[in-house]
Amino acid sequence: MMKSGIKVVGLVTLKVINEKGLVHKTVKKNLVGNYGTSLMAAYLANVGDPLPIQYIAVGDGDLAPAVTDTALGNELYRAIASVSQGIGAEANQVEFQSTWLAGASQGTIKEAGLFDAAAVGNMFSRVTFADVIVGAADTLIVTWDISFIGV
Repeated sequence: MMKSGIKVVGLVTLKVINEKGLVHKTVKKNLVGNYGTSLMAAYLANVGDPLPIQYIAVGDGDLAPAVTDTALGNELYRAIASVSQGIGAEANQVEFQSTWLAGASQGTIKEAGLFDAAAVGNMFSRVTFADVIVGAADTLIVTWDISFIGV
């Protein structure tokens, strides 16, 4: 009997652009939590009416991600994301992107999450990383790429 499965791979990129246009970039793989895997099963089974994942939140919590996480450790900012699916050979990929313009976010960012609501809601995925410093005049761009890979 042939076995097959799906691997969900997330890659999160944070870009901090200062007033001179200089960019600091951080890239990290994420963890898809229990809600994320349950949501994928619900979509396939056409069960319920789940909300779409369309918000990115960032915070300064630094506990390691766990599949049981339902929220960020300490959320600071949340924004709606543009969401797009790849085409052709990249149709198995979805990209989420949120931008906080200068003055809209500042502080030390240590975590990020994908959510289905503008406040609270269900968290699909979470990631932590080394300190990312966002100054008052900096723009923060968070891009979250999720790929579904057959194994």
